[in-house]
Amino acid sequence: MNPRIAGLAAILLCLATPLQAAVTNVGWDQHTGTLLPLQLHFRDESNHAVVLGKYFNRTPVVLVLTYFSCPELCPMVLQGVQESLRSTGLEPGRDYQLLAVSIDPRDTPAEARQKMAELLKFAPLRLATHFLTAPDNSAAVLAHVLGLRYAFDSEHGQFAHAAGFTVVNSHGRISQYLFGVRYPAGTVRTALIDAGRGRIDAYADQLLLLCYHFDPLLGRYSLAILTGFRVAGVLALLLGALGWWRLSHARRP
Repeated sequence: MNPRIAGLAAILLCLATPLQAAVTNVGWDQHTGTLLPLQLHFRDESNHAVVLGKYFNRTPVVLVLTYFSCPELCPMVLQGVQESLRSTGLEPGRDYQLLAVSIDPRDTPAEARQKMAELLKFAPLRLATHFLTAPDNSAAVLAHVLGLRYAFDSEHGQFAHAAGFTVVNSHGRISQYLFGVRYPAGTVRTALIDAGRGRIDAYADQLLLLCYHFDPLLGRYSLAILTGFRVAGVLALLLGALGWWRLSHARRP
């Protein structure tokens, strides 16, 4: 192989490998219609022992998997959910409940209570909202059933995970997925009404927005999705250079 081509291939391999590891192992696998493991044990924001099934008896549940030390994306998801719910015209407690579950076994009920207070400072959702933690693998089991694939980055002490949430009907069956950090109120309203009627929705188009590698010095995320764009840009430049090199050599006598 030409040494220049081999060098280009090596560069692309080095660029693509971290992206593949980050994106392939993190995301959502949609399991609509699946019954959640309602027997799982958690601690609520008041440090009371609860089972997951406690919250699935009367209304649909907006279920968000998060973690409380997440610097940016998780709060954006929770804020987006809250803003959408406030604009649906539906009544919290009567038409839905909001349930946030930490995927970090290090999170405590005290941290859950603090995050819940921050979220609900200006929102009329308090009586219909609960933040759960678990020091064991209960959250991991729940995430697996929901289809959320995430990974712990020990170097940065953070979790790589995709943005979004699920709407679950009152019987504990997954009704619909919504992705990203902003959710049209009409879409959320329809999802909750459909879940209240027992409807199981079709697969949703997934937006792969990842919470990954927050840089405290820069104060922002180096998102894996942005890495993808960088790789694509570098690939285009290298392929263009390779084409120019081959064309220039083909013109030589």
